[in-house]
Amino acid sequence: MIKRSLKNYFVCLKYILIPFGTLFLGLIIGLSIFIPVAGAALHTLIDETKNLFDEVSVEPRALVNQVVETVLALDWSNPAQAVLKIISPEWIESTLQSGLVELFGGEQTLSEYTAQISLTVDAASVSVQRGFSSLLIFAFLGVITGYFLLRLQIRKQIAARAFWKSFLAAIIEFLIVTALTVLSVWLATVWKFSIIFTFIVAVLTVGGVAIAEAYLIHGYGKIKFREVFTLKNVLLLVLSNLIIFLIWAAVTAIISYGINAIAGIIIGLVLLELTSIVLSLNAEAYVKYYCETHS
Repeated sequence: MIKRSLKNYFVCLKYILIPFGTLFLGLIIGLSIFIPVAGAALHTLIDETKNLFDEVSVEPRALVNQVVETVLALDWSNPAQAVLKIISPEWIESTLQSGLVELFGGEQTLSEYTAQISLTVDAASVSVQRGFSSLLIFAFLGVITGYFLLRLQIRKQIAARAFWKSFLAAIIEFLIVTALTVLSVWLATVWKFSIIFTFIVAVLTVGGVAIAEAYLIHGYGKIKFREVFTLKNVLLLVLSNLIIFLIWAAVTAIISYGINAIAGIIIGLVLLELTSIVLSLNAEAYVKYYCETHS
C-alpha cells in the first residue's frame, strides 16, 4: 500500500505544469485588465489635479513610479498580508494622496484644493481596486481550472472510472461527511474531550470509507470485499497519506526558506492541489491495481 501510494505520487508529479499553466494564463488575463484600468485611473488623476494649477508639468508616469516604489517597500516576507493591504481602499487612497503631495510640491500647495483632490483620489482608488480585484478573480479561476484539469489527468493515470460511478462516489462521500459532522457536533455537546476521539474515528472512518468506496467502484464482482477491506489496509492507507502530506510540507518549507516566501506559497499551493488529488485517489488506485493482479 505505501509503496503503491508513493509511486502514484511521484509518477503524477509530471503533471505539475498543468496547474502552473492555468494559473499563469489567469494572471495574464487578469493583468491585461488591471494594467489598462489602473493606468487610465492614474492618468485621469494626474490630469484632473494638473487642471487645478497653472503651468504645472507632471507626467502620469511619475505617479506610477511613486505607487510602484510604495508597493515594493511593503513587507513581502508575508505576501498574504501585503496583498490584503494593497487591495484595501484606505491603503490605495493614502498611497495616491501621498504621491500627489510629493509630485505637486507638498501639502501646503494642495491644501486649498483638498475637497476636489479627495474626489478624484476616491474615483481613482475605486478604479484601481476594481482592476486589482479582476486580477485576483482570474488568478483564482486559473487555480480552480488547473485543479479540475489536473484531477482529470491524474484519475486517467491511476484510477480511471465511469461517470455513474463518480456520481455514486460523490453521494457516498457526502453522506459520510454529513454523518461525521453530526457526530462531532453531538459529541462536543456531551464531552469536552470529544475532539480527540472524533479525530481518531474520523481518520479511521475516512480511510475505511475510501477503501469501501474503491471496492464498490473497481472491485465489486471481481474480488471479495474482505480481501481489501482490512484494518491493516486502512492503517496503511492513513500512513501512506500522512507520509505524502509530510513530503509536500517539507518541499514547501525548503522552497520557502531556500528561495523566498512568495515562491513557497505559489509552488506550495500548486503542489498541494496535486497532493490532495493523489491522496483522494490512493485507495481507488490500490483496489484497482489489486483487482488487475488478483482477479
